[in-house]
Amino acid sequence: MQHKYIVGHSEYHGSASVRLPHGFEHDIRFYCTEEEVLPRMVGITMLSLDSLGIPITTPDTHPMVPNYEFFPVDSRDIDAVYTLAHEKSLCIDGPHGQEWVKFPEGLDPQEIHFVGAQLPIHSSGITRLCESPESDECKSGEHNCEGILGLYKGYSLDFVSCRASSGATKIADLSSFGSGGQLGDFGEAVDYVLEILRSESKETLFDGDFARYWDGLPPGTQAVFKYNSKIFEWCELRHAYTASNGWRDAETLGKYLVTQADEGGSHVLSALLKNSLIRKHTPHKYLLQAFALEMIVSGDPDRQDAFALQFKKQSVSVRAQLLEEQRVADYVKAMSLLP
Repeated sequence: MQHKYIVGHSEYHGSASVRLPHGFEHDIRFYCTEEEVLPRMVGITMLSLDSLGIPITTPDTHPMVPNYEFFPVDSRDIDAVYTLAHEKSLCIDGPHGQEWVKFPEGLDPQEIHFVGAQLPIHSSGITRLCESPESDECKSGEHNCEGILGLYKGYSLDFVSCRASSGATKIADLSSFGSGGQLGDFGEAVDYVLEILRSESKETLFDGDFARYWDGLPPGTQAVFKYNSKIFEWCELRHAYTASNGWRDAETLGKYLVTQADEGGSHVLSALLKNSLIRKHTPHKYLLQAFALEMIVSGDPDRQDAFALQFKKQSVSVRAQLLEEQRVADYVKAMSLLP
């Protein structure tokens, strides 16, 4: 039987349920219980432990489950999974010294399908477990729909994703699934790294002691620490700082910012655009284009509608600046936003 790990963000709305594939009810596993949010590090750790052959106890799977909606992951998830898949061990610094954690040598990245990458997202911006829950076939568990259960018909599946409705606050942890103690507490380690970052002066933020400390960490350790938003933002700002020769090359900085729509996605743009250093040093034209691209590549219909409203309010000169970026021009044309 073929197997895939499905890694993505998910939630559900309403009370609609779908039937798991007939004959595969015990071959579909979720890494948290219903109404739980699965932190990224917990999910990735369970995936790694499972691939090592370390038994993990996942929640009982019932034939009927909510029709979860899946959203794309970001670069941090992809970096973490692929890096850890090739790392033999992971070294975590903390207030009490170093902790070494063994990770799998044989995790096959081909078995890991990321939502938004190997698992495509529909034009609506989401992909559901089942896209035809009212059809007779799907009701019986014989899924031939365009949802995940139809696309992966005949596969055993592990879902590394949340199972909560929007706004849920119950958090899954390793101890819930018989994996407690396998990994240790990363909270203290993250606090330790953040303390080093906080002690760095603004003048040496990207090339001082913290930068040297960071550069000395193994790739797997960096991938794990990037799950912290403050560390992630520092990494992205440092890339921008380096690309622009210490903020001195404003034109290159602007072009770098715009390229993150392709290379990093909307989450990277969001991290960069909200920072005062970026706004201070980036030419206005590129800021406008980057804000537009962030909304366009997000895939969120509400945000794209908000962009359409804002675009129509802009002066001719501002519109012209936005349209210099071809992807924005293509979007404006496709949405018929020009008079």
